[in-house]
Parts: sequence; structure tokens; C-alpha cells
Amino acid sequence: NMGYIECDYNRDGDSFRSPWSNQFFPPLEGDEGFMPSGPLRELEDKFNTVFDAYRNLYYEGGVGSVYLWDLDTGFAGAFMIRKDVDRDRGVDKGSWNAKMA
Repeated sequence: NMGYIECDYNRDGDSFRSPWSNQFFPPLEGDEGFMPSGPLRELEDKFNTVFDAYRNLYYEGGVGSVYLWDLDTGFAGAFMIRKDVDRDRGVDKGSWNAKMA
């Protein structure tokens, strides 16, 4: 299972939906949770594959996630990258986030 970013865009209660498996972790009890419609889920899956290649080539690591959701007249999405900062130049630990929503 590939890593993914946990955020408000994939949260349902205390669970988060993986953009890779479309499953919630931890599993939801008695509820399917909020998921994109079938065609939008297919697009989300393709976006994640392409965005993962971009993230790996441009940012040389980190974790990227794309989340899409249906609107009344279309759809919306969020493209995110999180990368840990290397221990360097006096920095012991850190990370940075990039988000386009």
C-alpha cells in the first residue's frame, strides 16, 4: 500500500481514504464514507499515478496525493505534496507542504 496524505479532503470521522485503494483506514463502521462517483474515481486514480511520477521526478521523494470530489455542477480537487526536510544546515527535523486546491 502506497503512502498518502491525511487531510480534510479525505477524512470521514476519524478515518482517512487512501487515493490508491479507495479504502478507509481505519475501516469505517457501518458506513461507506464519502467517496467520489465512479467516473470521478477513475480520473482521481489516473491523476494520482501521473502526479506521483511528477512528485518523484521534481521533488525527489516525499508523498503526494490527489483527492477529487463531486459538486452539483462539476467537480473539485486538491493536489498535495508533503516532504520531510533533510538533516542539514542546523535543521534537525522538519517538513514542508505544497497544496493546490
